[in-house]
Amino acid sequence: MDNDEYYSLDDLPTVNRSAITLEPTEAFKQWARSCPGGDPKNLLDGWENEERTVYLIPEIDYKPDAWLRKNFLILFETELNGWWTDEAAWPTDRSFRNFKIFFKIHFSSMVMDLGKGSIEHDEL
Repeated sequence: MDNDEYYSLDDLPTVNRSAITLEPTEAFKQWARSCPGGDPKNLLDGWENEERTVYLIPEIDYKPDAWLRKNFLILFETELNGWWTDEAAWPTDRSFRNFKIFFKIHFSSMVMDLGKGSIEHDEL
């Protein structure tokens, strides 16, 4: 198989992970606009087409609510930090309830790896 060829339906490799992406809601956008020096016009232009981080999580065959309740804070703070690094400007209410107000959660129970070679982790 050439490096440019796709896998066939018979050999699509799955990964033993599920995935979550977070879509900012209007509540997140309002917070982002309130950050010092924020440009409200840039926040409105093409927000829906922005690249989003894909979070690989343990393999879950159902809705990830139980996993999210235990782990939402790292996702919440990673997304806030991606927009504004000064934690003093972050919302003080970083509860699970507010997380679900700030983000629409997209869950995938099946992750397929169409890349060639092994997956590598960045060194921490």
